[in-house]
Amino acid sequence: MTAVTLYSYFRSSCSWRVRIALNLLNVPHTIHPVNLLKNEQRSDWYLRINPLGTVPSLSVPAMTHPIWQSLAIIDFLDESDSLMPQDPADRARCMQIALTIVSEIQPLLNLSVVNEVAELAGGGENGNKEKLKWIQHHNRSKLKVIEDLVSDTTPFTVSDQVCLSDICLIPQLYSAERFGINLGAEFPRLLRVARKLERMKAFERAHAHSQIDCPEELSGSIYFS
Repeated sequence: MTAVTLYSYFRSSCSWRVRIALNLLNVPHTIHPVNLLKNEQRSDWYLRINPLGTVPSLSVPAMTHPIWQSLAIIDFLDESDSLMPQDPADRARCMQIALTIVSEIQPLLNLSVVNEVAELAGGGENGNKEKLKWIQHHNRSKLKVIEDLVSDTTPFTVSDQVCLSDICLIPQLYSAERFGINLGAEFPRLLRVARKLERMKAFERAHAHSQIDCPEELSGSIYFS
């Protein structure tokens, strides 16, 4: 495949998923940072690329329109379907886990959503407390469901092969740990899987702290505590 351009923000879990997939599939690419904290996703130049004003977006030289939404991008990239299990039951479980993260957790933790939660709680210290409670609750409640779906007998979320659910898991666990959730105590199966994935080159290179737009003060360890 000809080199593609990924419009990405270093700590966006949606962008992170696509970075992992690009690496696993060995797709030549460049990364164009979009700073969400500076509201660059709402700038005129970026809205011409993605009218939704979200990241990621993938620009492909041979295509007129960029592709939005992380799972749509990954589906486009995965020409041989190598990131999906072949067994129907495993495939269904992979999609269950992936969609629980993509549809049930991550949208509720978007920057715009959690900031609205803080504002509705009155802002200030109380707003920040309510925001943290919101983030922890929606991580905990759904990650518990995923924890129960993962077997102790497989190295990854579904089987002995890395698949879409593993790609979605790592950024979400980063979010959970970032906001004070003890993964080892609460989600030991998920942390066991994460420890296998985090040492793989494709995952290391995709990590938020390995990105060119990661602030220097945040760069450091890319492994879970």
